[in-house]
Amino acid sequence: MKDTAEKGEVIFKQGDMADCAYFIIKGAVAISHDGNKATVPPFARLGEGEIFGEYALAMIPGESGSIPRRLATATAIENCEFRVVTPLEFQDRLRKLDPFMRQWIHRIIRRSINVSEMLPPDTSID
Repeated sequence: MKDTAEKGEVIFKQGDMADCAYFIIKGAVAISHDGNKATVPPFARLGEGEIFGEYALAMIPGESGSIPRRLATATAIENCEFRVVTPLEFQDRLRKLDPFMRQWIHRIIRRSINVSEMLPPDTSID
């Protein structure tokens, strides 16, 4: 879990263990499927103030023993600086919210997971 990446550096690959999310403080990131192939164009370009790898935060401690896998590849297209957020930190932040917001966020996460599991493997839900 690095908090920086050089231009051209692969931050994570599709299929890697999803153990954190990234908030982009500086720079830009391309998100693509099958990122090992240079001919596959990115389906998203994210910049400062955006989040990627958020599926990792859907793992709620105690609910599942498995760590989710990355659904896409993330590559720095500029030199980047990130704020790395782990599932445990995310859960700590959720606990500090009022009960309505906490429940609303849990519901959105669950619906997002359910939808993504029903989609064909190469579908972007961006």
